[in-house]
Amino acid sequence: MVHQRLASPYEKRLAIREDLGYFHTGSVGAVYEFADGSFQVNSARSFAPALKSCIAMFPQMAMIMKGKDTKEPFWELVPSLNLDDHISVIDKQVVDEDDETAAIERALPSIVDQRFTDPSVPPWRIVILPFTSGSKSRCFIAYVSSHSTADGVSGYFFHRKFLEALQKPVDSQSNNPTVVIPDIPLPEAFDTPERFPISPEFMKSLATTRVVDENTWTGSPVFLGPNGLQTGVKIIEIGASQVKGALNASRAHGTKLTGLLHKLVVRALTKALPGDEFTNFVSQTAVDLRMANGTPLIWGNCVSGLSYSHPRIDPSKPISDKTWADAKSLTEKLSECSSKLEDQMIGMIRFVPDHAASMMQKLGGPRDASFALSNINAFDGVIEKSICKITKFLMTTSAAVHSAPFTFCIASVKGGNLICVVTWQKAALGCPLEDEATLLDNISSSIKNDFENMSA
Repeated sequence: MVHQRLASPYEKRLAIREDLGYFHTGSVGAVYEFADGSFQVNSARSFAPALKSCIAMFPQMAMIMKGKDTKEPFWELVPSLNLDDHISVIDKQVVDEDDETAAIERALPSIVDQRFTDPSVPPWRIVILPFTSGSKSRCFIAYVSSHSTADGVSGYFFHRKFLEALQKPVDSQSNNPTVVIPDIPLPEAFDTPERFPISPEFMKSLATTRVVDENTWTGSPVFLGPNGLQTGVKIIEIGASQVKGALNASRAHGTKLTGLLHKLVVRALTKALPGDEFTNFVSQTAVDLRMANGTPLIWGNCVSGLSYSHPRIDPSKPISDKTWADAKSLTEKLSECSSKLEDQMIGMIRFVPDHAASMMQKLGGPRDASFALSNINAFDGVIEKSICKITKFLMTTSAAVHSAPFTFCIASVKGGNLICVVTWQKAALGCPLEDEATLLDNISSSIKNDFENMSA
C-alpha cells in the first residue's frame, strides 16, 4: 500500500517557493568529535548506520511531494532509500580547531545553495566536512533539507538522534546503503484550519496595520538575477564566557537572550548603515508552536512568525534602560505568540489562492522586513560515557528572494560558544556588491563588542 496525504498550505507554499528558485534549503549542522582517532570521518559509509536510525524515527525523511503543479499536491512515502543519494563528503580540510569555523563558513554557501532537483528522491542530504587536526577525529556534519519537510527544530531533533545512534556498535550489514521503508501512515500536517482558527478581528488588524513604513530600511527591491539566487554567509562566534555574561545581563533586566539579540542586531545595523534616510528596522522572528500544541517533540514545520518595529539605536553608547525595556517588551510578545494557536500568521497561508503568483508579484517591490531572526534551543552535545560528542552547533538557511535582506540564525551548545550565522541574498543589501564584506564585518564587530562589554 502506498501511503499518501495532502500537503498543507504552508508545506505547499514552501515547496513552490523552492521550485521558483526563491529559496533553496535549510541546514542545521554540528561539529562532531570522536574519541577514537581511527573513526573514518571522511567515509560516507561510516555514518550509514546512524542515519538509518534517524530514518526509522522520522518517516518524514522518506517523503516526496507529488503534484506540485496542481491545486492539491500530496506527500507520498517512497518504498526505499539509497543512502548514496543522501550523503556527500567534502574534501578533507587541514585546519586547527581555531580555524574550523572559518572552514565551515567557506563551505556553507555551496551547501545551502545546492538545490534538490530529483523529484523521486526525498529532499534531504547530509554533507560531511572532515577536519584533520590533533589526535581525535573531527568533522562538521550538516543536515540539509527542503524547508517544506522540516524546520530548524526538526534539524535539532535529527542531530540529537544522530548523536545517540553514533554511540552504538555496528554490525557488518549496517552500512548497506539501501533502506527499506516500513508500511506506515504519514504523519499528519501541522497547519490545519482546525488547529489554527483565524478571527475576523485578526484579519481586519492585518489589513489596517503596517509594520514596515516608508522609513524602514529593507535593502534593495525584491529581485531574482540572471544567475539565480546566490547566498552570502558570515559566521559570528561568541565565546562561552561572553554568552554567560549576556544571559546574566538579560535576566537582570527581565528579558531573555532572544529579545536582547534583536536589539544587538539593530545597534549593529544602525552603525553599519549610517544616515537619516531610514529611522527604523523591522524584524521577523520565527516562533515555535510545538509547546502551544502540546507536542514538543514532533518533526515538521511548526513555526509561525512575529513582526516588530525597532527604532535606530545609537551604538556608540552603552545599552540604555530604554533598549533593555524594549527587549523585555519584545520577549513578552514572543512568549505570548508562542503560547497560543489562534490568530497565527501560519494560519493565514490557507487563504492565499495562488502561491506562485503571490510570490512572483513581489518582484520589484519592497521587502517585508529588515531582518529575520531564529534562535533554537542550546544543544546538549555530551552523552555520558560517549564515544563522540558535539562541540559546536549552528543553523543556516539559504537567502530568500522575497524576504528580509538579512537572516540571523542563532544556535549553541550548552555551556559553549554561541554561533550566529548571517545569510543574505547577494546584491540585496542596497550597497555595491564589493562593499558587502565590509558591511558584514561592521555588523559582526558591533555584535561582538556588545557581548564583550556585557561580560567585562
